[in-house]
Amino acid sequence: MASASFDDTALVQALQRHGQRALHVTEIAEALGLSIAQRRKLSEALERLVLRGTLSALPGSRYRLPRDRGPGIEGMYTQHPRGFGFVSAGDGGGDVYIAATATLGAMHGDLVRCTATEGPRGRDGVITEVLTRRSALVPGTLRVRGHGSWVEPDDARIRGPIVLVEPFAAPDGAAVICEITQWPAHPGESPQGRVREALGDPGDLSVEVRKVLLREGVEEDFPEDAAAEGAALPEKVPEAEMAGRGDLRGVDPVPIDPDDARDHDDAIHVVRHEDGGYTCTVAIADVAHYVRPGTALDRAALQRGLSICLPDRAIPMLPRALSSPLASLQEGEDRLVLAVIATLDPRGEVLEARLVEGVMRSRARLTYTRVARALGWTEAPADPGEPALLRLFGEEVAERV
Repeated sequence: MASASFDDTALVQALQRHGQRALHVTEIAEALGLSIAQRRKLSEALERLVLRGTLSALPGSRYRLPRDRGPGIEGMYTQHPRGFGFVSAGDGGGDVYIAATATLGAMHGDLVRCTATEGPRGRDGVITEVLTRRSALVPGTLRVRGHGSWVEPDDARIRGPIVLVEPFAAPDGAAVICEITQWPAHPGESPQGRVREALGDPGDLSVEVRKVLLREGVEEDFPEDAAAEGAALPEKVPEAEMAGRGDLRGVDPVPIDPDDARDHDDAIHVVRHEDGGYTCTVAIADVAHYVRPGTALDRAALQRGLSICLPDRAIPMLPRALSSPLASLQEGEDRLVLAVIATLDPRGEVLEARLVEGVMRSRARLTYTRVARALGWTEAPADPGEPALLRLFGEEVAERV
């Protein structure tokens, strides 16, 4: 029988089938269908498990599972490039160390069940079941040789090579997305798969971004119903929707973002009082006003969970008809916001604060670079219109600069 039959999981499962009854090494060998010639290696494998605390040794070359090994533990498996790994246990305890021979057929990112025993350096375990597989899509590099082809995963934690079950018309060294079609059953087995898409040259920006999107299953387009709800929203806030909200349009809050920011969803305004204290207003776009529970927009936002910023694009959590106009605090436009208005003493301690559902109008779109230039905090010369920005910071700042 192949040496892979000596993996720790196979030995533990053989003992599990007999409960707490101790088995002689001969019985274990028979349960695994091993030949006489393989029993020495079996004894060595059993002793390694005893040293790790995974098995208990009894007189007469008998072995059983520890009585205090506890129930099965579920968690996400993270593999180290050298083969061993850890299960991030969901029972509140520490991570469970998994030796390279105890991984069963688990791969990095799988949800697994394992057994665990306390050892001198923490918990030591054996994966006994793979509950949910990681994404089958794996980015990597195609390797083509006369005897076959395979994919080397980009992530060294993912078991490879992934042996291709059918040839693919792309040159050796091409960046590809591989789909796993057959998962490994034990630590010594490689996964099998097929190339789903050839992307181009490794390192190219568009290629690397495409890898990320395919690997994570990110869809840039929204479902039709969510897109339709987004398209039906007005371009400007109707007067009726502003009724009954606090009017913050006289406060002049401003958003300050990086130069390449696409959306502007928060703004701030601070006034200093004669006694040295402050009134601080921090506002964020009231997205919840438009994304109602149970709507297609709500389902899409729940599915995505966040906006994704990549080097060459941003994939918003909500359709751009909402995330860019209505939920972006654009200069000179009325926008619905949630705001915290806080009174601070001269030391910055909060004296009181209140939450306001309001309407605001951004005074200007500021960026960190423009503000730094306007205040003389950089050697770069100010643009012609930037001195006017000083008025947003008050006469005291303008005079000091």
